[in-house]
Amino acid sequence: METNRISSLWYDGARQYYGNYSCGRPKRNTRNFVRKFEGQHSWIYKKQEPNEYVVHITKKIKSGLGDDGFSVVNEFDLRPFPPTERHEMFYKAFADIKAGEAFEFINDHDPKPLYYQMEAESKEPFKWEYLEKGPEEWKVRVIKTKE
Repeated sequence: METNRISSLWYDGARQYYGNYSCGRPKRNTRNFVRKFEGQHSWIYKKQEPNEYVVHITKKIKSGLGDDGFSVVNEFDLRPFPPTERHEMFYKAFADIKAGEAFEFINDHDPKPLYYQMEAESKEPFKWEYLEKGPEEWKVRVIKTKE
């Protein structure tokens, strides 16, 4: 009987996953992984010895920003806060991120007026992406771009 056991798997913070595997047939694991996560990861063997394999898995994130990518560094829900505090929280979150970083927020109505305000007033380039569009909640990702 074949045993497949992951002895360790860890994440290095840069979309890189590393794992040590003890298994009889790693190609079967690769095939199952690829079937489940088609096009989302790459899988590279770093060590291949009888019954021991070290695999380097890289997650591919499609950000729409080309090769630069981004990192989501903050997520928050504005709904519990009074409207008078929401814009301040949004602008603080934007001020706290660097180019190539992003934050995501949830609101109880379409924050499109906030987008127009940012577009008119911000000296720093940004990208606004709707992740969810109502009717109960809107989720938006704001990315500070490099250009």
